[in-house]
Amino acid sequence: MAAPRRVAARPVVAFIRYGHVDGGASARGVAVTSDGGRYNVHTVFWDELASRWEGSNGRYGMEWDAARVEMNRRADTEPQP
Repeated sequence: MAAPRRVAARPVVAFIRYGHVDGGASARGVAVTSDGGRYNVHTVFWDELASRWEGSNGRYGMEWDAARVEMNRRADTEPQP
């Protein structure tokens, strides 16, 4: 499955895919979206029924360095593919 191009109306500028865990979505990860010079970090998963990436647990209006640190922090706690 391809990485998300957008989460909601915002373009994805960075994405890390997580590994599969029992009971969880098979396609999931963390994405950083661009919001006019600020960045938003979302936990994302592929919704089979809607055929699109969905985001949750967003942190909004971050500087790039802070968004990158948050993305990596979330990825470090998850199994990698």
